Amino acid sequence: MELSENQYKFLELQFATLRKEIEDHKSRMLQLFTGQAFSIPLIQFLFNSISSEDNIVFLFIPPLIFVLVLRFVYENECMFRAGLYIRKQIEPFYARPNEDHILYIGWEEWLEEMTEETLIVMLKSRTDLKRNINLFRKLPNRRVHLSLLSGFIVLSTVYYLMSIIIAYNRIIKNLDNIYYYAIIIFFAILFLFMMLIFVGSSLSTSDNKNESKRLLPH
Repeated sequence: MELSENQYKFLELQFATLRKEIEDHKSRMLQLFTGQAFSIPLIQFLFNSISSEDNIVFLFIPPLIFVLVLRFVYENECMFRAGLYIRKQIEPFYARPNEDHILYIGWEEWLEEMTEETLIVMLKSRTDLKRNINLFRKLPNRRVHLSLLSGFIVLSTVYYLMSIIIAYNRIIKNLDNIYYYAIIIFFAILFLFMMLIFVGSSLSTSDNKNESKRLLPH
């Protein structure tokens, strides 16, 4: 379907707006990753150094990590949606074959391509193709973002578990039974929700049979 000049201008405006939105989300994700990596250990160290007695601050660090996880996943999902719209609603109108019948595709579509490097990995694999097709699809063109997401998941999980151990040794183990079990259950629920959030975020940025979930913007 051929679009009018005004319709093309509208698509270009949307594209510029969404690309700016994606860049903003990427910037905030990096800030959250870096901030968590340095702030959580620093907070633990400072309060452990300046207070020889039990400090209630240690009880707030696990929920703080949970909030940072929510914010990071929110930024990731917003970036995902913006890129998905570009790929499905804007790029198809601009991706056209040239005079040599070579199809020039958009950035978001390119991120989905199966590259020659991926094919080499596939051919060298000793396991069956069906079990590894999702892994192969994740290898090309978007490993940077997947590395960032994986790193954040690992870092958040380790920090959360360490903060619970510190809080337990400093405060929780000395509490009465009712507070002891209440806090333990609360932290366990937060951890369960955090893992579910990570699984959901990983699935939404992975290739699957649902075409609407085949994008990871960069």
